[in-house]
Amino acid sequence: MAEQPLSALDPGLQRQVEHARSALDRGNLDYAIDLFRDVLRREPACLSVRKVLRAAQLKRATLKVGPKRALHLALHVPLLGWARVVKRRHPSRAMDRAERVLDWNPRHHQASMILAAAASAQGIQETAIFALESACESRPDDHGSAYSLARAYLSLNRPQDALVIAEKWGRRRPGDDAFRDLLKEALVTQSLQKGGWESDSGTYRDKLRDEKEAVELERRNRSRTPVEAAEGIIAAARKEIEREPESLNHHIAIVQAYQDIGDFDRALEWLDRARKLRAGVSDPNLARRAVELRVERLKTDSTRIGDKDRSVTELRISEYQDLVTEFPVEAPFHLELAEQLRDAGRLDEAIVHFQTAQGSAKLRVSATFGLGMCFQGKGLNDLAVEQFLAAKGELLVMDEVKKQVVYALGCCLEAMGRNDEATAEFKQIYSADIGYRDVAEKIGGIYGAR
Repeated sequence: MAEQPLSALDPGLQRQVEHARSALDRGNLDYAIDLFRDVLRREPACLSVRKVLRAAQLKRATLKVGPKRALHLALHVPLLGWARVVKRRHPSRAMDRAERVLDWNPRHHQASMILAAAASAQGIQETAIFALESACESRPDDHGSAYSLARAYLSLNRPQDALVIAEKWGRRRPGDDAFRDLLKEALVTQSLQKGGWESDSGTYRDKLRDEKEAVELERRNRSRTPVEAAEGIIAAARKEIEREPESLNHHIAIVQAYQDIGDFDRALEWLDRARKLRAGVSDPNLARRAVELRVERLKTDSTRIGDKDRSVTELRISEYQDLVTEFPVEAPFHLELAEQLRDAGRLDEAIVHFQTAQGSAKLRVSATFGLGMCFQGKGLNDLAVEQFLAAKGELLVMDEVKKQVVYALGCCLEAMGRNDEATAEFKQIYSADIGYRDVAEKIGGIYGAR
């Protein structure tokens, strides 16, 4: 099955999409969602309709429809087990089951993963990628979702997107061979794309040979010591750079290899070279990586005497101040700087950068929560409550992030003497996780006093 643009749909379905959009514009979300989902049941490969459906689901999720949502999820979440089993035999039906759950919890991780697997089984990889991206957003710390997304990117010849994931998770899980293999495969794929496949010039056979050599090199690397493996990667990458001096990815491969063996000076040297390339000169990700390398170098510096944790914090603050000056519109840099300033007790400075980071939809919850913590730290509890309530309203599932927000809200209300409201917040955590911090003790004390 191929992806279907909206213009290729049956005229009747196109009219139904228009009716759904009109309903969406009028605020009739339930009707619009039902119409969009009916279109997708009949034409599951239309990604543009699925994207509009997801936007409508996300909008409805912000509304206060608790009892109705709870009933719907109670009915349909158990059916995900069936969908997971039959997603390859009956992929269209599995996709519809997943969407029924996403109707009321558009950030449901398992539903997104089932949707992705069923879409992949039908050969509609763009839809699979869309679902996997949603899964990664709902659980950014889940390496399995990230790996699946990178694999999907490679299947559509998007090695640069796969490289971003492979490099990020390679740093977070340095002992994970799967991400190391993924990095090499993405580098080879990108090299093949850039180099061309013209068989009349002999390039086709050369590229095949290079790919086999890369695979063989990786196989040999697994039997070597970490230093020997890094030296092999560095030698191979330097050889490629001689042929292709502007290759950013081969420079980064050398940076990663030196980082893996703790040679931060050489890693920074090669990263500096990478940042001077045409492809790296204005890349904020490379700038961030330079900061993290300098921080790691400081952490492992056995010659430094004194409070190393304080030195690391001061270095981070200084480095991220430089980054927000160089990249003023990069919200992640403002958020990182704000968190470092808050942890250092520099609350007024932190507030400025948390407020800037709130402009990013992806970072809004983290920035709003951080802003609330700053207000609480300054004794401005009424302002803190406003921020915590705003952050709580963005979160649908009682995961670790929401527990943290709700707990802070409860503590703030408690400090203001609004005990009944504080109790209501603590109860929400208690009903989901009795072992979270001192919630059980708080609830026990409340009921014991009655």
